[in-house]
Amino acid sequence: MHLADTRTERQPDGWKVDFIGDDGDDGDAVTVHVGAARSSLRTRQSTARVLSWSS
Repeated sequence: MHLADTRTERQPDGWKVDFIGDDGDDGDAVTVHVGAARSSLRTRQSTARVLSWSS
């Protein structure tokens, strides 16, 4: 699986970040929740931080 798309959504308790794979119909995805302590971050900052944690 290769990363095809990243979607972020601000939620009351933090951020929801979806990493969508390129496997087509399989719908492979990973969802990460970034807690309220980090919720003041902007979308781009949150995504970059989660990506850096995964490497």
